[in-house]
Amino acid sequence: MHQKFEWLWYLELAKELLSLISSDQEVTNETIKEAYYRTIISRAYYAAFCTARNYLRDTLNIKISKVDAHAFVISEFKEQRKLKNSNNISNTLHSLRNSRNMADYDDICKMRLDGVAQHTVKESQRVIDLILALYK
Repeated sequence: MHQKFEWLWYLELAKELLSLISSDQEVTNETIKEAYYRTIISRAYYAAFCTARNYLRDTLNIKISKVDAHAFVISEFKEQRKLKNSNNISNTLHSLRNSRNMADYDDICKMRLDGVAQHTVKESQRVIDLILALYK
């Protein structure tokens, strides 16, 4: 029997990778550093996205569209005006998704990935905290 995956572990992984790469002792190869930063951005986003998706699905009983689930979840939070901070959650998820798309798809990143990674971890944690507060 498989245990349900805890999506928050992705944020913990992102934090650990960020700490590792920030120490500069373990990772010296610049190409590998870029892969770390891209992974941090992607995993942090998915922690926030899946937390948001699961809240809509499991608490509000909203069927999540399989067609562009990311845009659906972002839009659905914007429409859930009765939820505290729903617009803030929606806007931040949208911004985090843009960063994740850049990290996952762009061959050349024109932004400083270290700054984007740090910002993504911080903002993902903030969005998760806002969503978890909705359960109370």
